[in-house]
Amino acid sequence: MIYDRLWTHDCLFISVCVCVCVCVCLGSECGAGCHQHHGFCEQSGECRCRAGWRGAACDQCVPSPDCVHGACEEPGQCICERGWTGARCDRDVHQCSSKPCSGNSTCVETGGGGGGGGGCVCLCPPGFTGDSCQLKKGPCSVNGSRCQNGGTCVNTSGFDSRCSCLCPPGFTGAVCEMELDVCEPNPCVNGGRCVRRDPTYTCVCPHRFTGPSCELHISKLKPKPSDPLVTRSQIICFSVLGLLTCLVVLVTTGIVFFNRCETWMANAKYSQLVRQQRDRQREQHSLNIILPEKIKLSNYSKEDEKQL
Repeated sequence: MIYDRLWTHDCLFISVCVCVCVCVCLGSECGAGCHQHHGFCEQSGECRCRAGWRGAACDQCVPSPDCVHGACEEPGQCICERGWTGARCDRDVHQCSSKPCSGNSTCVETGGGGGGGGGCVCLCPPGFTGDSCQLKKGPCSVNGSRCQNGGTCVNTSGFDSRCSCLCPPGFTGAVCEMELDVCEPNPCVNGGRCVRRDPTYTCVCPHRFTGPSCELHISKLKPKPSDPLVTRSQIICFSVLGLLTCLVVLVTTGIVFFNRCETWMANAKYSQLVRQQRDRQREQHSLNIILPEKIKLSNYSKEDEKQL
């Protein structure tokens, strides 16, 4: 037990000064939780509150004596609860007078003569929710989901009279009641055959067609550009040891060889090789002839072929 000594004042005149020791409990003998500033502990171990405070631990302030619907943070205050006003917090604000509830909801005051907090609550009609009944639950919440096959019920705007269903892959219909045939109508073109691969499909293409939907004809596919020197069929003529020599590059036939220009030009196969520069759609491809004298490109055309 901890004690504190209180001394008397000095004696006057011829009187005898007597020291009296008063025991005051400061610690463990007092009830646990006694507020160190708002209360003190008596010898009996009881927590005694100072003026303006109350409670077993002296941690609750005492509001002003005439405070009706209020509380305090410091002794003597009267802080009004919601829905009350005035110095004594005794005047009802009547929150329903401001019509806080929307639609056909009903406002009910929780204060006034019936007691309570002086606030209000909104009683919502069926299908509505929210503090002021401003939100409609929607048909998905009111009637439950009607969607089938794992479809998700969606309230698009919250005020629709009917729900919408978000269907999973492979199903369709107002409530996802119909199984979707991804191959009907046939998404494959050019005679392609549709094969279901739930939830999608694959196109089996006929000969010479390709692509996700068989939309590409193989003969029309253009090769990717390669070396700029061989992107076109061409004849490069240059002089070697005094002889005019040709480097012949025919891209579409894959032919690359050297020959003397005059010999190659007179060769009967020249006309045949040039004709091979046309595809099956009879579209002509250019054949470049590069001469060393002027380094000039000349296009070989059908008229040139007739002269050979």
